[in-house]
Amino acid sequence: VSSMYRCRVGKQTGDSSMVVSDDRLDAVGCGAALLTWCNAETWIPPVHIGALAGEVLFREGDFVGAAVNLAARVASVTEPAQFLVTSDVISGLALPGDIIVVERGPRALKGLHVPVELVAISSAGALLTADAADPVCGMKIGAASADLQRDWADRTYSFCSLACAEQFTANPRHYAHPALR
Repeated sequence: VSSMYRCRVGKQTGDSSMVVSDDRLDAVGCGAALLTWCNAETWIPPVHIGALAGEVLFREGDFVGAAVNLAARVASVTEPAQFLVTSDVISGLALPGDIIVVERGPRALKGLHVPVELVAISSAGALLTADAADPVCGMKIGAASADLQRDWADRTYSFCSLACAEQFTANPRHYAHPALR
């Protein structure tokens, strides 16, 4: 995906990757395209993508600096299958028509004294509802059979396995959609 935009993988750590770009529009496009691609692949768990605009340093083959740390903090507060950016990332950009922007408001981030304005970014092809992921393990699921569904608080939840369904049944409030907790 990054080859379609002026972006490159800066580093990889475990199951995380840092993508860097000198262009905010390319960074937004790359993140939205990555979200779309990951949501379409059933073998990939829902991703968490965060971005911000800022200066980074390149030292000894690694990108470092406050912007790198803040981008990680933004990614850490995303919901599954969500791409969040700070509001300054999209400020003044002429975004393509297929990019969907939803204001999420100020959010406290670890290590910062002032909340940061966050915006959710997606493309029409990236939309994934909370119902499309197992609420216990986060794996994406298709149509679940009746034995892999549970009703709780006027809502039906679907699961990837009987083990996840049983775990949910033991403590539904812990795994329920955030609005129902």
